[in-house]
Amino acid sequence: MWLVVVSSEFHDQTECGLRKVKYSCPITMPQNRYWNLSQTAVWVEYRSNELVNQFECDSRNAYVALASYPTMHEYKRVARLSEVGDALTNGYIPAWGCPADKPDSYEVIPAIEWTNLTLRPPIAFRTGKHNARVEPWTDVRFESRGVLQLWPSTFQQDARVKYRWDKIEAIYRKMKDSNPDYSQNELIEEIAEEFQGRYKQDPPGRTTIQRHMKKWT
Repeated sequence: MWLVVVSSEFHDQTECGLRKVKYSCPITMPQNRYWNLSQTAVWVEYRSNELVNQFECDSRNAYVALASYPTMHEYKRVARLSEVGDALTNGYIPAWGCPADKPDSYEVIPAIEWTNLTLRPPIAFRTGKHNARVEPWTDVRFESRGVLQLWPSTFQQDARVKYRWDKIEAIYRKMKDSNPDYSQNELIEEIAEEFQGRYKQDPPGRTTIQRHMKKWT
């Protein structure tokens, strides 16, 4: 199955905050790149790849049980579902879904729609007459890459807290200016050694330093 989508706008996350950018998608995309609402919810709340895989098939009962019986599983809740609603309402992340009258046509759900929708994985609904639940959009989907950017794994969060990357960048620039002929590998080794000697703690891994260096060049 393929998702048929259109272009829209959302907010991109940067180190300085959030900025609104134009978001363009190919006309068709494979479904396995996209998470359903339950998968997105359990990732944000628990940051568990295992749960994301388990919720590939939506189940309201399973989602409710996860929160209702925390002593029956090993997953630690690190965030609330309301974060997803806030991100959608503010346009920080896009979501796709099928309009109720077009069950086979995926469209970007306008951010304003989320102000009147309640998230109850696996559905999003608004309350109609006689308190009836109305689903204006079905099979809500999120691009997994966007979800991971906005809500990184707890391991990535710990790394951000553990290391002062502004200090490491200063070491990088000093080393690069002092040793213009150094290869990338030599620079990484010098950065790690200088960091460890200066701050008396283990340095970031080679691949982590390399990834940050790409931002600094």
